[in-house]
Amino acid sequence: RNFTLEELSTSDRNASDRGYVIAAARPTENKNRFVGRHAPLKTLGSILGKATRKTPQLVVIHAEPGMGKTRLLAEAERRLTRGHFNVAFYAANCPPNGASLPWSGMRAMLHILCGTQVGDSPQRIMEIKPRLRALGLGDEHVAAVLQLLGAPTRARATEFRATLRGSFSRMVRSLCRDRLHCFAWDEAQAIDAETLGAILQVSQSRKLRGVFILTQHGDLHGRVERRDDLHLLELPDLTEHETIQLLESQLDVRSIPPELAEYVRARAGGQPLFIEELLRELCDTGNVQVLAGKVVFEEPASSATPRTLKAI
Repeated sequence: RNFTLEELSTSDRNASDRGYVIAAARPTENKNRFVGRHAPLKTLGSILGKATRKTPQLVVIHAEPGMGKTRLLAEAERRLTRGHFNVAFYAANCPPNGASLPWSGMRAMLHILCGTQVGDSPQRIMEIKPRLRALGLGDEHVAAVLQLLGAPTRARATEFRATLRGSFSRMVRSLCRDRLHCFAWDEAQAIDAETLGAILQVSQSRKLRGVFILTQHGDLHGRVERRDDLHLLELPDLTEHETIQLLESQLDVRSIPPELAEYVRARAGGQPLFIEELLRELCDTGNVQVLAGKVVFEEPASSATPRTLKAI
């Protein structure tokens, strides 16, 4: 990850040199060439096209862990930005234990929408009040959002659930009024029931330029699976040609020995995470080296699958 650092005040401690504190963390940009997944990207593009006609869309990107769901989201956002499309893209991560934490998925998305993050001071959270007002939220809706983000406000407990749902709906409608917006929840197998209900409700709104994306592995949520308008994108294994492309991209070369491709396919199949981890193991042990732009591969003496790959 990339970190934003702020200078640490030494007023309350003695320090021989300047210190810094982490103020924010951002995912590291993946500079490797995007490999495969052209069909799902094309399908996602056509879904966005439908949404521009004020028809909200619900999408689930489904695959086992390590198949590239998060990478697909990042590539979709990158291409929208590079193509200068008039589309806003917001992606939030559901916490691993989010299913047991009411509104955890909504909290994650609201942090993204409001430009805040977990751990911000109450004063920092309160600074977004004018932004919420500009999105058309009334007093009760503003209080509910601020409370969920950690500000010392108190929305009425008996109506908090309905108020927060209404707040999200109003925010989405306001944002989507002028251009298409995509709202994505990564690792949505851990999404909580309250957030999922709010997403399903607003995604059925009429005349809304919005696309709601869930990426997950495992069984689909029952309420999602029953939606007749659901777009389900399954990510298959990489083909042999795509596997070779991924290896070339990881090693930053134009070609690789056929025996390396055969070795990797035999042990990692077409699973992107397995391929990358196996290649990393081969590089660490010296069985794969890049000399003057040429890949040199020496098959390991042991034919067993590396321990790191077995652990994954």
